[in-house]
Amino acid sequence: MDDLILVLDAGTGGGRAVAVDREGRVRSRSYRAWSYFEPPGLEVIGREFAPDSFRDLLAECAREAVAAAGGRIAGVVGTGQRQGCVFIDRNGAPLYGGPNRDARGINYTDEVEQRLGADRVWQITGRWPPWIFLPARLEWFRHEQPEIFARIHRILMIPDWVGWLLTGRAATEPSTAADTMLFDINGPGWSNELIAGMGLNPAILPEALTMGVRLGGVTAEAAGRFGLLAGTPVFIGAADTQAATIAANAFVPGDVCIVAGSTAPVVGVMDAPRIDPCRKLWTGCHPEAGLWLVESNAGDTGAAWRNYVEGHLGLMATDLPALYRRVEELAAAAGLGAGGARAFMGPIVWDLNAMTPCGRAGILTTFPPGPENAGPGHFARALLENIAFALRANLEQVEALAGTAKAVFLAGGMTRSELFRSIVCDVLGREIRVVTEPEATAVGCAVIGFFGLGVYRDLHLARKAMLRYPDILTPDEDAADDYNCLYDEWREEYARMMEPS
Repeated sequence: MDDLILVLDAGTGGGRAVAVDREGRVRSRSYRAWSYFEPPGLEVIGREFAPDSFRDLLAECAREAVAAAGGRIAGVVGTGQRQGCVFIDRNGAPLYGGPNRDARGINYTDEVEQRLGADRVWQITGRWPPWIFLPARLEWFRHEQPEIFARIHRILMIPDWVGWLLTGRAATEPSTAADTMLFDINGPGWSNELIAGMGLNPAILPEALTMGVRLGGVTAEAAGRFGLLAGTPVFIGAADTQAATIAANAFVPGDVCIVAGSTAPVVGVMDAPRIDPCRKLWTGCHPEAGLWLVESNAGDTGAAWRNYVEGHLGLMATDLPALYRRVEELAAAAGLGAGGARAFMGPIVWDLNAMTPCGRAGILTTFPPGPENAGPGHFARALLENIAFALRANLEQVEALAGTAKAVFLAGGMTRSELFRSIVCDVLGREIRVVTEPEATAVGCAVIGFFGLGVYRDLHLARKAMLRYPDILTPDEDAADDYNCLYDEWREEYARMMEPS
């Protein structure tokens, strides 16, 4: 019976469990969508989830994936969305579950700056502004719900929480810990200066380990819940984006990986922690020691595409795969430029300092609108081109700091679309290397897991054995020229759309 790694991923849009074999092949997969609620008084800015409910959905996924895997689960690796966190009390009960979309700390940015100093935080953590990060959330609880704040015994980032659910041990690694905004990426290690500045006991944070370290064995309680054998080894993984960079084999300084999922981080590999002087981009830790990542982000990409296909066109549909195929056929038929339609819905050019809720979003078309320029295929094509234009803009920002990319990798769920891959290649106007397995985060975590098991003696051998060579796409020269002109127009229109109304 084959040995498999089970990857548990608490993502932004849902939980998934994926079983992967030692050759990097996905053997089974289970997924459950989940959603967040707006706490009373925090409408619009606040998002929260019930940790026990998310745990149970993730456990359902695990049981299904284990049953369908056709092999022995030899190890487990956890991952999940970044910036999100869970607060635990002294008895192990959850006090708060906050996703990466919880911006309740936005009104406490000034307090965090006064406590820690913006320039100092920026140099230590490579992150700013603080309103989606842990310090601002803690400041909110300190002032708005002091009874909850006083009961916080442990703070876990969401990938760490997955490991804690399985083993009862609280531990993290640099690519995840960097998104606490309390981690010194230059070390790397926890920043005692920032922790003290927030008035926290360092014991409230998980111990910092490295990926591939054995976290512990699955507890008897977790084994029953997740459908695993008690004692199954659990290994420290990486945050979801960083795990996808492993699956892309992006570990050489100058590599850039675009992870086109619900959102689309654009990360460049560096051999030193260079900090963006303009404070637009974030600098964090690559999962492999001695490497760092500079990050821009195109924001809601796959989420915007899914909203159009399923939310607008799919209200009466029951066969979603067939719906996606038909929409892509229509988008392909609409042709380059989408008959003059332009979309500005979801994707952004990353700069949190300049983001405003007063900008506009929508789909524009030439006048008069009709079937030849404003049909569902034209709007679908415009949305895909919009995503590709935003990816190019964010790639250019990464290159401005890290230098011209030596290789560009495309990974994530949106790579399922052949049309999307082609559009991205033509819009970027350069060769791209596509990770053909859409479950890139799971495969990256499985590489870590088999390394942790000792199946491969180092990560280089694990990557070589498990990662399929990517599909290499080259742009169509005529299409790339046309998209150059359209991209310039898109940048101008995007700037106008983002101006406060």
